[in-house]
Amino acid sequence: MERLADHADEILHDDDASDRYGKNGLVGKIQVAVAKLAALGVPLTASQTLMFLSVNGLKNQFLGDSKKGQVWADKTRHWFPVPWAYAAHIMTAEVLREFGFHIPDSDKGFYHQATHCFVVPGKFFAENYENHGGYDLDDTVKVHIRRMVMPDGTTKLVAFLLRNPNDFGEWSMIEVDDFGPVYHRFGTRPPAVNYQELCSTVPQWSELKSSLKIGQLPAIANPPQIGDVFSPEDEERVLTASLIFPAGVGGTVIPKMIWYAVTGRPIQNLCAPNEDIIDVLQQGQGSIEDVTVIQDWIDRVFADLKAQVPEMDLFWFRTRLPAEVAAEWPVADRATSTWMDLHLKRETVIRTKIEGMVSWLNDHVIMPDILNDVTWTQEELATMQRSLSKIQADKRANTGWVDRFCDLLRQSDEKHGEERTDRKILLLAYAALKAKEANPRANHDQWLYSFAAKADDQPSDWFIRALSRLQDGTYNW
Repeated sequence: MERLADHADEILHDDDASDRYGKNGLVGKIQVAVAKLAALGVPLTASQTLMFLSVNGLKNQFLGDSKKGQVWADKTRHWFPVPWAYAAHIMTAEVLREFGFHIPDSDKGFYHQATHCFVVPGKFFAENYENHGGYDLDDTVKVHIRRMVMPDGTTKLVAFLLRNPNDFGEWSMIEVDDFGPVYHRFGTRPPAVNYQELCSTVPQWSELKSSLKIGQLPAIANPPQIGDVFSPEDEERVLTASLIFPAGVGGTVIPKMIWYAVTGRPIQNLCAPNEDIIDVLQQGQGSIEDVTVIQDWIDRVFADLKAQVPEMDLFWFRTRLPAEVAAEWPVADRATSTWMDLHLKRETVIRTKIEGMVSWLNDHVIMPDILNDVTWTQEELATMQRSLSKIQADKRANTGWVDRFCDLLRQSDEKHGEERTDRKILLLAYAALKAKEANPRANHDQWLYSFAAKADDQPSDWFIRALSRLQDGTYNW
C-alpha cells in the first residue's frame, strides 16, 4: 500500500496516456485521476476513497466477488504471481542486427529494452525450437530468472523460458548476466532450482519425445490443397469441423492439464504434437477427419485417467472437468485435495493482506499542502461542514450521483462563474479531510471520488481544474 501511494504519479508514462487510458473504462478513468491529482500535489494518501478503490481493485483481481472459502471454485481467479519473472517476445540476435541494432556476440540471453524482446543467439533458438512447440519470432515467452544448481555443484544465473502456451516438457534455459524487468522480487535473490531434479521431474521435450508414442493428424500427413484465396469450399470444410468440435484448442488442453496435475507424468500416447493441433484447429487446415481423431484421443485420455484415478480431485472436478465427463466420474473427498489446500491458503493470505491495507489507509489520510495553504475565510470555515453534510446527503439520495453532481457543477459554472465553483469544490475537499481527522473510521470523500465508466465528465475533473489553476498561479488565495 505504501509503494502504491508513493508512486501514484507514475501510473501514466507520457503526455498522451490520459487520452488513451481515460477512455478505456472505469479503471482507466480512475488511474488518470489518481495520476493527475498526484502531479498537482494531492497524493493518493489524501483520499480514503481513492485508496480504497485501489485496494478493492486488487481484491477483485485476486478474489472476485466469491464468498469466503469459495474463491477456489472461480477459475478466473486461479492465477498466482510468479516470483522473479516477466513476459517478453522472443527474438534472435541476428534478426535485431538486421534491423540496425548493435547486438554483441554472446552465448547468453538478455532483455532488450528498445524492442521489449528477450534476445537469444540464433543457434540457441534453432536448437531449442522443438522445446517450445515450434514458436514463431512474434511469440511471447515467460522468462523466469533462476539460480540453477548444476550437477557439478556450481550455480548459474539462468533464464528459464516457457512459451505461452506450452506443453509438458516444452522449456529451455540460457545463462544471463542480469535479471531484466522482473516483477514480484520476493526475497533478495531469485529462487534456486536443482537442474537434475528439474530434468527428472519435467524432462525437456527434445529428450522426452523419443519415449512417447506421437501420432499424426490427417491434415499434416496429407495437407489440404488450399489456393491463394480461401474458397467457399475451404470455409465449408473448416466450419463443418468447428461445428463438430466446438471446444477448439482449449478442448485439447484441458485433458492434458488435468492429467499432468493429477499424475505428475506426461501422457504416453499423443494424437499429435501440440503445434500440429494448433495449426489444424486454428489455421484453416482441419477437417472432419482431424477433429474425429482429436475427439477420440480426448476420450481415451479421460478413460485411461479414470482407470488410474477412480475418484477425481474435487478442485479439478469442479473447475475444469467437462460436465459430460464429470457426470460419470466419482469425486474424491475435499480433505484429500492438495490443490484445494493450496488455493484456500492463497485466499487466506490475500484476505489478510487486504484487511491490513484497508486498516493502513484508514490511518494514513493526510491533508495536502496545496489545500492547507489556501486562506479560507472565517465564514467558509464556519459553514463548510454543513455544506459537506448537505452534499453527502444529496449523494445518498441519488443513485446516479456522477451525472447529478456534474450537472450541479456545470450549473454553478454558468450561474456563478468558474472561479467560485473552483473555490467551492476545494473547500468541500478541505472539509472532507478535516472531517476525516475528527472521525477516522468514516468515509467523507465519496461524493468527490465517484466515477462512472460511461460518463464523459467525472466530479474529480472540476477538482483537478481548480487545483491546476491554484498551482499555476491563476488564483492567489
